[in-house]
Amino acid sequence: MRTGRLLVSLLLVLPIGISAPRPLHAQGERQPLLRRRDLYRTGAVLALTAATMTLDRRIARAVRGSRAQGVDALQEGSRTIKLVNERSLFALSAGIYVVGRVSEHRPLASFGLHAAEAIALTAAAQTIIKGGAGRSRPFVTRNGDPFDFRPGLGFRDPAYRSLPSLHNGGSLAFASVLVTEVTRRHPGSVRILAPITYSVASLPGLGRMYVNKHWASDVVLGSAMGVGAGLFTARYHHVRPDNAIDRFALGRRP
Repeated sequence: MRTGRLLVSLLLVLPIGISAPRPLHAQGERQPLLRRRDLYRTGAVLALTAATMTLDRRIARAVRGSRAQGVDALQEGSRTIKLVNERSLFALSAGIYVVGRVSEHRPLASFGLHAAEAIALTAAAQTIIKGGAGRSRPFVTRNGDPFDFRPGLGFRDPAYRSLPSLHNGGSLAFASVLVTEVTRRHPGSVRILAPITYSVASLPGLGRMYVNKHWASDVVLGSAMGVGAGLFTARYHHVRPDNAIDRFALGRRP
């Protein structure tokens, strides 16, 4: 159980660490989309994912133990939280965009558009990785072999699409854009908004582990990719405010 509590704490803190606030550049100031610290973060995430793989079996058995599985509230919560995924959040983002356009509320439309972009980017990247890696889900080996990889099989068999967690990737992409967009307009809100938003957005990944659909390392990598996609999307639109996507979908900036 100590390992499980440590993992939960890590999954809640990881997104905040990846998206730690940085000094903002002037709106429209040209900056590179990929920076040296992004490479450092990528290396750290890959190392953390590999390290977590060595604990996957122990964590899975702790989560699937009788004490954890016997809690009715967790059973009900895991069934409910699975409805929060990349598809439902993409639909929500699209709805927010439409409401913003109809009401002529540009910040709302901008958030909806950028969140949808980040989720689509996450889904595309993770679908390729999931299919190519072909990692079996925990239930396939009864939580016995977290290193069961069948390259390419994930494109044909859903049971071999474990790595990374797309549920958590989509929810954290949405959360990352939300935190970035709001704190750019209200910088003082980040200390409250970021912990709450990222904690809630991490629940789908924990729920997927609880129902034996993902290993812990799947959730670690999925979380990092979601946050990264959200930051990349928000950064692109921030430093290029008159880009072709915004001009087409939002109209020219007044």
